[in-house]
Amino acid sequence: GTSNMLPNIEIPFANCTLLQRFFEIINVLQLPLPYIEKDVVRTDREHACYKADDSPYLTKLKSILITYSFYNFDIGYVQGMNDIVTPFFLLFLF
Repeated sequence: GTSNMLPNIEIPFANCTLLQRFFEIINVLQLPLPYIEKDVVRTDREHACYKADDSPYLTKLKSILITYSFYNFDIGYVQGMNDIVTPFFLLFLF
């Protein structure tokens, strides 16, 4: 007869505890943050909206970049996206 064996499928995190899974997911989600933070503070600092270190516009730009990187997780964040987003951000801001 034939046997009804299930295929050997690797399930991610299958041998981890729930807490280990949680920390693994958190680490994956935090991957783009250091790059976004570095790029945001370098964004067109001569522009009036971005001159102050505590500018709310820098915070909004960071939020937009983080949201995009999670929304399009396969693409994520790549260096320079802040320079691409800034003209659109400023266009719709004013």
